Amino acid sequence: MSNYCKTIVSLLASLFIASISIANVPEGGVLFVDDDAGAGGDGLTWNTAYHFLQDALTTASQGGVSEIHVAQGTYKPDRNEANPKGTGDREATFSLVNSVSLMGGYAGIGADDPDAQDFELYETILSGDLLGDDKPDYINYDENSYHVVYGNDLVVDTLFEGLTVKAGHSNSEQAGLGGAGMYVTSGELLLSNCRFRDNFAWSGSGVNAGGGLLLIEGSLQVVLCDFTNNVGRNRGGGLALSNKTSASFTNCSFSDNWSARGSCLYIDNATVSIADSTFTNNFGNSIFNQGTLLLVNCTFVGNQINPDASRHGGALHNTGPNVLKTNATIIKCTFDSNLGHRGGAIYNFSADLKIIDCLFKHNIGTRGGAIAFYAGGDSISTTNSTFVYNSASNSGGAIYFASGLFSDIYNCILWDNVPDQIEVISSPPRVTFCDVQSGWKGTGNINDDPLFIDSVNDDYRLSPGSPCIDAGHNWRVPIDSNDYDADGRTCELFPVDLDGNPRFNADENDFDTGCGAPVVVDMGAYEYQFDPVEQIKIADISGDGVVGTLDLLSLLAEWGLCEKGCCIADFNDDGFVVTSDLLFLLANWGPCE
Repeated sequence: MSNYCKTIVSLLASLFIASISIANVPEGGVLFVDDDAGAGGDGLTWNTAYHFLQDALTTASQGGVSEIHVAQGTYKPDRNEANPKGTGDREATFSLVNSVSLMGGYAGIGADDPDAQDFELYETILSGDLLGDDKPDYINYDENSYHVVYGNDLVVDTLFEGLTVKAGHSNSEQAGLGGAGMYVTSGELLLSNCRFRDNFAWSGSGVNAGGGLLLIEGSLQVVLCDFTNNVGRNRGGGLALSNKTSASFTNCSFSDNWSARGSCLYIDNATVSIADSTFTNNFGNSIFNQGTLLLVNCTFVGNQINPDASRHGGALHNTGPNVLKTNATIIKCTFDSNLGHRGGAIYNFSADLKIIDCLFKHNIGTRGGAIAFYAGGDSISTTNSTFVYNSASNSGGAIYFASGLFSDIYNCILWDNVPDQIEVISSPPRVTFCDVQSGWKGTGNINDDPLFIDSVNDDYRLSPGSPCIDAGHNWRVPIDSNDYDADGRTCELFPVDLDGNPRFNADENDFDTGCGAPVVVDMGAYEYQFDPVEQIKIADISGDGVVGTLDLLSLLAEWGLCEKGCCIADFNDDGFVVTSDLLFLLANWGPCE
């Protein structure tokens, strides 16, 4: 055949292949997959659905596809139309396609409504168990997929929804040493209503990270997802987030995960926020943080790390310094029955830590039943929190300070912790306006029964007549700089308590034994509810809602050494009303808008 003829044949073949590709572009950009479908489907309807997910992903990679709908069933990455029984190739993986939403939980073929989507009822499983012989405790995992799902250079609108990822086994240095369930090298990904379970990242040497998921570079949004029974040998049983990453988690649950560092989440110089999520019965501090962490409305129950092996922080290990300054902010969280060596709930080493409106109960440690502080930090504060029934076998039933440098405890209740409330080795923290059993030196501190409503049944709200009502210091309440209540005002003091009720309430007797106006904040995580005030603005000495002339005159009247318990013009609590306080007032001049 002449070269001319060969060229014509080649062009005709190309046009033929292109026509097939165009013909297979789905109307509306949706492909369908169902493991009950017969062979030879084109994926354009449920009745002609692909039997294998790999075939749909291959078609989607050619363009023209926006969504892949996957029916209930189990799908394995080594199978497609050409290899219906599987190849056994451990490197086979489900590769995500840019801008294509991969969505599971559909009823599929045979249902009255095949488009019905119910993530619980119609579970869609992506499994790395290539031979189908897995047993409990990760037995027979040696032939499982290195990474069940893989993503690279993903763009912001890539969605992964309603899918269960299980039985990945990353145990090879060539496989990236992690991300057994999902391995994302770069990009942006949204996970919604997903489950990562029974994934295992482990090898004989090196560092394994992210049994459930490993993100190397990029960003991750995780909503309504569950991470259960995943293992990461050294880092991140549930997930590991490396340098140059950011992630947010909302309404997620983490349970029964395992790792030496971060059974649920390992943070390596990443920026992470977690809201409305639960951490239950994980082994190896639930979160190992070497980055920037924000926890809001989270609950940590029954997490533990082996205290006999000198492991620290059953719920959180917050440690630095690293490439970036490690810091964690914890707002409205509950820590219950966690176990560790130093710090039953939290271990903080050379890192910044801010705690607001939290409850610590029944946590157990060797030193520091609830929290252990080591090597200090530039900024450490605990505000309006309650510590009760925590215990340490050595000392520091509630809090242990190996170094309390730059540490503050404000408006807190520490009661019924054993063998003591606070143990200080060096550099004592500043403790003010707190109720500390057996007493503690500091302005505004008391040693009175807080009169909890029902401590036997773990109700640590304040009864009427509690000495902790209106006994705190308003200026020790942090500013709502992130607008937690979404009212558009970031100049007000943090507006709610652990229950989400208004933080500033007047007592019916209006004793105001603490420091502030027009009402005074309570001690502890819960505010007694009687007559709420909408907002309190920082530096508003008069309590009229505006920082102005009245406040300036009040400040000047208190100028100099503060010799009484409450100098309301002493904004930085250094014992003096001086130029720094005047400048602070002027910086906050005007109404709170």
